[in-house]
Amino acid sequence: MNTSEEIGLPYPAAPRGKDNIPIVFLPSSTTKMHLHAQYSAACAERNVRCVKIPAFKSIWLHCVPHIKIAKPRENVCGTCERLRSDIVGAVTEEEKLHSLTAMETHITDARKVVICNTT
Repeated sequence: MNTSEEIGLPYPAAPRGKDNIPIVFLPSSTTKMHLHAQYSAACAERNVRCVKIPAFKSIWLHCVPHIKIAKPRENVCGTCERLRSDIVGAVTEEEKLHSLTAMETHITDARKVVICNTT
């Protein structure tokens, strides 16, 4: 099972000054403890020895540093980021209100999609 391919959100390009491997963000609801539990269960199922959590974290850090767990602030879509920067960059009251309304509409629409997908 390759969790980063199943639920990861690839970043469009590798960060500057890095090794040309684009970052993949796992949802912020994911934790390394949860991933270790999945790994341990898979090892037990196959009757294979597994590493403890400190070794798991160390291996993660050294072998797959491009796979990161998103912080809640990073766990947003491109539209959210654009609208947020529009709000920050707004100068006049009219621009601020327009940007804020656009963000509220987008959030409302996103919540509707999430509710529809979970039912």
